[in-house]
Amino acid sequence: YTQKNDEDFTDRMNATDEVHDLLEKKPENLLEGKWNLWKGKKNYYLLYYLNIDGVYVGAWVNVNNLIKPFKYIDFGETGRALLASSELQPITNKKFIEDEKIDLTLKGNKFAVSGENERFMVMKKKSSSGDFYLLALIPESEILEKLPFLQRISSVISIGAVLFLFLFIFIMRKVFLQPINRIVSAMKKLREGDMEVRLPMNHNSTEFEVMNGSFNHMISEIKDLKINVYEEKLNLQRAELKHLQLQINPHFFLNSLNIIYNLATVKDFAIIQEMSKCLANYFRFMFRSNSYFVSLEDELKHTENYLKIQQLRFPEAINYDVEASPELMKCNIPPLVIQTIAENSIKHAFDMDEPIKIKITVKKDNEDPGFMEIKIQDTGEGFPEEVLWSLENDVSLTNQEGERIGLWNVKQRLNLLYEGHAHIYFSNEQGKGATVRMKVPI
Repeated sequence: YTQKNDEDFTDRMNATDEVHDLLEKKPENLLEGKWNLWKGKKNYYLLYYLNIDGVYVGAWVNVNNLIKPFKYIDFGETGRALLASSELQPITNKKFIEDEKIDLTLKGNKFAVSGENERFMVMKKKSSSGDFYLLALIPESEILEKLPFLQRISSVISIGAVLFLFLFIFIMRKVFLQPINRIVSAMKKLREGDMEVRLPMNHNSTEFEVMNGSFNHMISEIKDLKINVYEEKLNLQRAELKHLQLQINPHFFLNSLNIIYNLATVKDFAIIQEMSKCLANYFRFMFRSNSYFVSLEDELKHTENYLKIQQLRFPEAINYDVEASPELMKCNIPPLVIQTIAENSIKHAFDMDEPIKIKITVKKDNEDPGFMEIKIQDTGEGFPEEVLWSLENDVSLTNQEGERIGLWNVKQRLNLLYEGHAHIYFSNEQGKGATVRMKVPI
């Protein structure tokens, strides 16, 4: 037992008496259930109490003991930690604050630089448990002394962050961006019609390997399917063309033979020769090898043979006129596209009471020199409204008897053989009858 112990005991007893007096007076700023900053006769204390059925339970702590743990923090030779009241009046280290003339108010900021003899970085933090502040005073010289070290650390961290960023971008580019760009590029080429595009089977992530393999397999299947569909369409068109070639009107054939017989009876050998020659040329063209294209010259000759036969059958009832640019005669067009439309005019516009005229004109398109314009006009009554509507809306005109298959066949063959680049238009012109205009690439 020492004198120090005796002094501590006396202080505690004095503090006990002060606490009793304080609780009896119980001032308004003394809050129950919260740490209160209380100034005793010698020291400042933190007081906490609870009133349980008239019995006070609590504790008080000397504020000087609260500062002791901060001695182990390196604040520099002259730096230190201290406590202040809610009005930022120092509770500990008062003399030091006065000697250094340090302003603790900070003017609302959490930190500031203050002091006259030596500059200090003053930082404050309000306690969450009581109505007081904890402040730290760090000498400015201490901060500046360690600043180069901090700068080096900051530089190392910055360089490391930049290197990490470049490494991250490199990995992202190699693992994600490049495979995605390859897929996007392949899809663009596919949209442009390139069915040969394939994705390389690089050693990327398993997900991209599966995706690339699936993409390549899908393109191969689409290509095969497209080829099969196209071949099926060609076979169908070949069958329809063959059907059209074999679709010889028996009345036309028998009537032509009957006319030859009657002409032989009256011994009109010149007309017999002309009729026989036209029929021979007509059937030679109809029974020729099945080809997708013929020259414009051959198609026009075949059409003129057909019209000539009809003119010989019905003298002065049918007139025709064919005009074509010589430079286009060797150009290729699908067979029977002109003759079919001329035959349609004979079938539906011909009337024994009123002569009919058919005019065929072939020239370069005025709007686009890369196309030829084929125009067939007659002087009949024109297309019925329901037929025009069907042609404009791609509705098949073929009925159970197979009539009007010719116009539908022409339209379908142009669309298939030219892949949508050829166009055909049907209209009725006032006072001129039906008009069919085809726009075909040269």
